[in-house]
Amino acid sequence: MPTWLTLWIQSSRSRADRSTTTNADSHHELHSARHALLNCIHDCSDGSVRLLQKKIQQAQTHRDLWALRSEIYQCVAMQHHQAMATERLQSLAHHFEGWVGSADVRPRTK
Repeated sequence: MPTWLTLWIQSSRSRADRSTTTNADSHHELHSARHALLNCIHDCSDGSVRLLQKKIQQAQTHRDLWALRSEIYQCVAMQHHQAMATERLQSLAHHFEGWVGSADVRPRTK
């Protein structure tokens, strides 16, 4: 029969394993979101795009990346047009589900 200490140790190990897996998943999802944002501005040639790329690379969380949406929109809209900027930003939403408020991720209806 397992003792209280044995059960506690097993529980701690299980939590540690889940934490490691969660951190790895989180890191992978952050990398994927970062890559998607960089892809949105890949064809922008404005001089300020380099600064925006740097901000995206340095972002530490999904919230940090989410905060860069307006700059991404401006960059794409200036290079192409507003409709394309809107379309590109909407294509990013699935990268942020569960990381930012669900009301923020859903597309706005007119």
